[in-house]
Amino acid sequence: MQRRGWTVAGAGLLAVSGIVLWTERPHLWGDASADAAKVDQAVPAGQGMRTVVLSDGSEVVLAPGSRLRSRGAFGADSRELELTGEALFTVAAADAPGTAPFIVHGNGVDVEDLGTAFVLRTVAGRLLVSVTQGMVQVSRARTVLHEGEAQLVDSTGQVERLSATDARGSLAWTSGALLFHEEPLTAVVERLERWTGRTIVVDADLATRRLTAAFESGTPDEIVDQLAAMTGARVEFRDGRWFVSRALMR
Repeated sequence: MQRRGWTVAGAGLLAVSGIVLWTERPHLWGDASADAAKVDQAVPAGQGMRTVVLSDGSEVVLAPGSRLRSRGAFGADSRELELTGEALFTVAAADAPGTAPFIVHGNGVDVEDLGTAFVLRTVAGRLLVSVTQGMVQVSRARTVLHEGEAQLVDSTGQVERLSATDARGSLAWTSGALLFHEEPLTAVVERLERWTGRTIVVDADLATRRLTAAFESGTPDEIVDQLAAMTGARVEFRDGRWFVSRALMR
């Protein structure tokens, strides 16, 4: 394992100047055609990404620990989906006039496609929306996002606009890299649990720390070890879970 200088930059902000190498890169599962009447696709935590081809020709890349379900039948009359986790949507143009709008629901927020490709991630009670092509309409925020724009939205309509760097980084996971920029440790752990398949318990007094890091490779257990190194803590494995505790700090 290669380790480069972990540094702390600013109060409460942990910065990583290097990249953690991950020898077991996520693999892309074969395309799976979703049922024309109902969509219910899931990727287990710790597994590879899966590409789902919907009956309208749209493609969805599901990240590990994610699930995509339709609200009833999926077709020309209804194209509404519910997402838990993280996914990249590339929406096919409607073949016929009157085709139902393409809408994805996540964490109480509705995102309507306006001819585009976009990334969604449910995170700590909010929905991350990042547009990679075209534009989308975000219901609770009552905003239209264009290519290169990203924001976090909660079910009450509270919005946190993200930088262009964060918008570009939101797509990195499709190439096997997980990027975090000043994200609360609770959100980082939530995502790492999906990708590694490990249960990670962090001390409450560490949970509010903010992390800037890039995880590109490494085994799941090595990633937990590196997470502990970034927080200045140590890890302990017991009862099938990893514990990151200030009480174990060097």
